[in-house]
Amino acid sequence: MPARSTKPPAAAKPSRSIFDPFNSSATGHQRADNTLSGSTSWRDSRSLKLRAQYTGGTGGGKRVSDTVGAGSLDFGQDGRTENGGWVPGAKGLRGEGQKSLWESTPGLAVEKDVERPSKRVKLDVEEKPTKVVNPFTPFWREDGKIRETSWTSHEASPSDLLSPIDPHSSNSTNTSSGQPYTQQATDLSTNTAPADRGQQPPPQIFTNLTFYINGSTAPLISDHKLKYLIASHGGSHSTFLGRRTVTHVLITKPASSGYGRACGGGLAGTKIQKEIAKLKGEKVRFVMVEWVLECVRQGKRVPERGFEGLRLAPKGVGSVAEMFGGGEVLQRYAKQMLAPPWLDTKAARPRSSRRWIPTLLFCILVAGTVNMLMQYSLPALFVGYLGCSTASPTVTDASNAYPTSSPWQWPGPNQGKQGYWFDQLEDTLATMQNTFWNGTYWPTTIQWIGAFMDTLLAASDISFTNALDRYNGGVPGAHSTSTSLTTEIQKYFTEIEAYYGDEDAIQIFGAAYDDAQWVVLEWLEAIKFIDQYDDYAKSSLGQNDIAHFAHRAHIFYNIVQNQFNTSLCGGGITWNPALAPYKNAITNELFLASSIGMYLYYPGDTNTSPYPSPGYLNATNMTLPALPALAAHDPLLLNNAVQEYAWFQSHNFTNAQGLVVDGFHISDNQTTCDERNEMVYTYNQGVLLSGLRGLWEATGDTDYLTDGYNYIKTTINATGWNAQERSTAGQWAGLGRNGIMEDYCDAPANCSQDNQIFKGIYFHHLDLFCEPLPTSTPLVAGLTHTASPSLAASHAAKCASYIPWIEHNAQAALSTRNTTGFIGGWWGASYVNKTQEPWPAYAVPRPGGSTDEWNEPWVLQSEPWSCQGQQGCGIGEVKWGNSGGFGHNGRRMAEGFGGRKRDGGSGRRDANDLGLGRTVETQASGLGVVRAASDFLSRRAAT
Repeated sequence: MPARSTKPPAAAKPSRSIFDPFNSSATGHQRADNTLSGSTSWRDSRSLKLRAQYTGGTGGGKRVSDTVGAGSLDFGQDGRTENGGWVPGAKGLRGEGQKSLWESTPGLAVEKDVERPSKRVKLDVEEKPTKVVNPFTPFWREDGKIRETSWTSHEASPSDLLSPIDPHSSNSTNTSSGQPYTQQATDLSTNTAPADRGQQPPPQIFTNLTFYINGSTAPLISDHKLKYLIASHGGSHSTFLGRRTVTHVLITKPASSGYGRACGGGLAGTKIQKEIAKLKGEKVRFVMVEWVLECVRQGKRVPERGFEGLRLAPKGVGSVAEMFGGGEVLQRYAKQMLAPPWLDTKAARPRSSRRWIPTLLFCILVAGTVNMLMQYSLPALFVGYLGCSTASPTVTDASNAYPTSSPWQWPGPNQGKQGYWFDQLEDTLATMQNTFWNGTYWPTTIQWIGAFMDTLLAASDISFTNALDRYNGGVPGAHSTSTSLTTEIQKYFTEIEAYYGDEDAIQIFGAAYDDAQWVVLEWLEAIKFIDQYDDYAKSSLGQNDIAHFAHRAHIFYNIVQNQFNTSLCGGGITWNPALAPYKNAITNELFLASSIGMYLYYPGDTNTSPYPSPGYLNATNMTLPALPALAAHDPLLLNNAVQEYAWFQSHNFTNAQGLVVDGFHISDNQTTCDERNEMVYTYNQGVLLSGLRGLWEATGDTDYLTDGYNYIKTTINATGWNAQERSTAGQWAGLGRNGIMEDYCDAPANCSQDNQIFKGIYFHHLDLFCEPLPTSTPLVAGLTHTASPSLAASHAAKCASYIPWIEHNAQAALSTRNTTGFIGGWWGASYVNKTQEPWPAYAVPRPGGSTDEWNEPWVLQSEPWSCQGQQGCGIGEVKWGNSGGFGHNGRRMAEGFGGRKRDGGSGRRDANDLGLGRTVETQASGLGVVRAASDFLSRRAAT
């Protein structure tokens, strides 16, 4: 036998003349084989192809061509040479396009539709289906051939026309059940796309989220299965940790965590924590894989709390199910009862040979439920079913005590949990900004609301700064750190700066007098934040912006500075000089708040330019007189505030219940306010509170605080909070029911875009009123007052007594969130087990003698609103500052509501006007009450 050669056989010669790392990569999409690999366009192309693969399932799904480079459909004009270089005009090596496995199979006839070249578009814009890609799914034809069908990336697969190929049978059929999509337990072992199973697609709960998977997810779930679940539920997967694109980093527990055969990299928990701290991504969530699976199971995006990193949630209190001895079995049955419609509860049903045991226990639970209904509200019962304590809270403050059998006074399962509400503040704000903010402004809102939302943004930064100052970022029970809070503060301040540059100051400069004052308060709040943060951090953040912010506040305050008119009604400011004289509550409350705010926080302004924007001259072709000088702490400002509130008190702005009504008309040939509009809005009860707090600061007169307490008490009573019986609490009390604040338009869902944010405005100004009274260091040395220790303690105790009511409303607002975390407008809906759709049965008649001009703006075109030549009416008589009249200046006030900017000035009404759906306004309103809950609890903990 010849000796065996020890020389290894020669390697086979390559079939291609170049090495193609694109096709040699594990997924086929890891990196480009040319200089495109570092470009954004290549990353976009790769993300598109990866997502198509993951959502395609076992049948392959749609095939998507590259949008750049040699893999694109229109490649060939500028091609690639055989050595990998690029030569203009060279022929592409893939002239016929990429071949699929089906095309590469010898002897298999394929009938293929003609494709059109793809067009380069931004992949994150999906409103316009202009891009044509090359996706296809192979289907058996009746003649035994394979057919490929091309369609645009925005069309559905024609699975209802042709049966997808089954690798085990050529006669496979695709029967559509017509049932809602169910993520059954068996789905965890298959990647078959729902469309290929004849089912509806899963809920897109991960829309706008991008995931980076750090380490192996085995044995919990395979890597490809996890990516399939993410993609099929609307998410995207990134192969690199892009800190401006990645929203969630998925990590697994290390092997040392007791996780069993964990494959998370084996790093100790401390090392993982160091990695998380090192990345410092903006709003990047580090969550465990279980969070994704739980979201899929529930069919909605659940809070990341409890799934973040290695942080383990503490054991919860006993549930109602455990009280009846059912333990896990009864909790599982309760969760099945409350499972979302798309969840298949049959797959989760316990299989036991002793079926009578859970049946018996379930009957016991039902019997207990009947008893509970006599003591608790239905929402409280639901919380109990899901494993939360339903016991009514124990209140230690006697001023806040209430009967334990009054569920309408229940603050919710997270009563007094400062960390919980701080987390909710962060989440609610992040949802608003990540969803509705386009980088420079909120395109779907109108200008005065944008000014208030910018105020909330600055106020939230103040709340975050307080957390840094009091706890060095480690708010007890919260998930934030000093590093993460500092990052958030700087991020949101950058957005405040961006909004300053993109605020439509020209439009709002020509609006009604109330609109101008929202802008004043907006930039005063931004200045307050800068001063507070820089004092804490010893930094110069925003110092260069103060002069700009102060100048804008000065310009807009100058519009109303001298508009206090004693010739009609003995004083006050008219709402809109283009309409008949109407001295409404909100314009005058804003004048109180803006005047005292300017007195306390305005740093002075040496800029005499009167123009709200550099483009004002080109836009209006008008020249304005120089802006009058206004020094910091000018006594004129304090006098305006004192005079305004004295006038407000002297006129009967409150109804028999004590609620502030909307305003006064002046009849023909009259100079007194003799025709009152009895309409009641929530924000009219709140804006004056911040003004009253400022008046105490400036004068030391405690009567202003006393008046504020009385207004707050009246408002709380008007929600039914202090009702003695269930039947009484559930009736309309003037501003709500069951202890939850409502506007008249909430339940019937006919709120205008303006009205949708009113409740949030109330809680923002309540928050300002209840800031602690200074006892040693005055706000402005030598100018403002301090409180005695007893007064400061009394103020703190009164404000602390509002906490359960505030938590009750904040919990109600959060209960309206949908699967994407958007808050609805009718906070009381969940309490009575209703959705955010119109519910006429819960609508209540408006007060007698009232006109709802905010939700029925057409009334402004008729008497007594329209201008009929009355005194103080008409554009020609508009005055401002002390610089004389504008004359016919074209300020557009006569346009009333119609002139307000919507959707970039297109004039199109927001699609969610009149209460249809959840909007940036309803989200901001929810942010107002959630921030109040967080701030109030933080103050109580600090005292």
